[in-house]
Amino acid sequence: MTRIGVPEELARHNDWDQIGASSTAIRGIGYVAWYPVGLLSANLSEGNNLFETLGRWKTREAASTMQIHFGVVGDSAGSSSELIVNAEACKPASADNGHGQNALIDCSFEPLGATVQAFAIATYSVLNPSTLDVHYFPEHKPAAENYELATQLAMPFVKEWFGVSRRKLKIVELADAKASPFESGSMLLTPLNSDSRIAALTVVHQLTHSAFQSPRLWIYEGLAHFAQAAYLEQQSGRRTALDFMAQHRTALIDAEKAFAAKRTSSASANESLVSTSREEFYRSKAMYVWWMLRDMIGEETLKKALALYRPDQDKEASYLQRLIEAQSKRELEWFFDDWVYRDRGLPDFRVESAYPRQLLGGGYVVTITIENLGEAGAQVPVTLLMEGGQVTRLVEVHSKSKSVMRIQAAGTPQEIVVNDGSVPESDMTNNIFKIKPNAN
Repeated sequence: MTRIGVPEELARHNDWDQIGASSTAIRGIGYVAWYPVGLLSANLSEGNNLFETLGRWKTREAASTMQIHFGVVGDSAGSSSELIVNAEACKPASADNGHGQNALIDCSFEPLGATVQAFAIATYSVLNPSTLDVHYFPEHKPAAENYELATQLAMPFVKEWFGVSRRKLKIVELADAKASPFESGSMLLTPLNSDSRIAALTVVHQLTHSAFQSPRLWIYEGLAHFAQAAYLEQQSGRRTALDFMAQHRTALIDAEKAFAAKRTSSASANESLVSTSREEFYRSKAMYVWWMLRDMIGEETLKKALALYRPDQDKEASYLQRLIEAQSKRELEWFFDDWVYRDRGLPDFRVESAYPRQLLGGGYVVTITIENLGEAGAQVPVTLLMEGGQVTRLVEVHSKSKSVMRIQAAGTPQEIVVNDGSVPESDMTNNIFKIKPNAN
């Protein structure tokens, strides 16, 4: 990674795959080629070429199966090492090889799907909450217990949104305390953190995966990220949740800008949420899509639609749209077309004009025109700040269009803000409109 300009310290904590005497952690395709793969060479220095190459391979091999036989020779005089694999089906066995303990495990990935095969070996201790196994180094037990407590606290929230857990997932500690987390299949490889907020967000993400499964990455990963934001909102308010989401926004905007130069009708479909292989899209953009849907149709309506979702019935891209439309009684084709079926980029909102008129009985009514300069439409919050308070309303503005709304104000109107950060935009520098003091 240093060859493409990544600082050495950052590169070391991202490129952490190693076989070591005390611990081992290895990821598969895209990181380390420890099993046979057939694909064209690609390089991180060549823009999005690596991600596109990996995406094509994963799509081609998604229905394939893989069987792996692992053998780990341990020291008979010391503690035995544990082998952990991110496969759904593993059959463990152990045998004495005459020189120590030989742990044998046969694992199968049926099918491969989007899973990147990974495994870890170390002398772990384990905590076993009902839906998660936390594998940790013995000296870090307090941090592991923090995750166990976070799991207990988060389970009611996840159950309310996504139902009961359907499979047990694994959180596996990495030896490098600054290593970048990696998630694939049923396993999260990550340093354990004593920060209760980080622990909470981690377990909410994993519990969502445990309760809600989908063959579509934008649903599977997007919902898990959305759940993190929604949990923060429940604990600390909407602003805290939006600040968390904003951490994803810069990478998403950069990815959209890079893609904009080569956007065509065909490319737009290829980078849509239903087809993309880019994490900025199926994680970050999808998180925003779920948040926007929740704001548009309401929390309870979205929960009902999700409760009706069946992974085995999701055979075509419009399956989820139909579920949500049936529950919300709203036509959402325009939204799914802009955000899910195609990548039309991001909206760009601005307040074109605002005309306050004083009412005879007191107060004001403000006529506001919102313009969307972007190629994707959205329902966006508009906040009118006035003397003594503020009021927020939602307005739907399609791509390259304008919408007019009227908001009543009890005090003197002062300022209008379009978008509170809940809709990702290509440009947020033009979202504030000052109302002239002498307007009437």
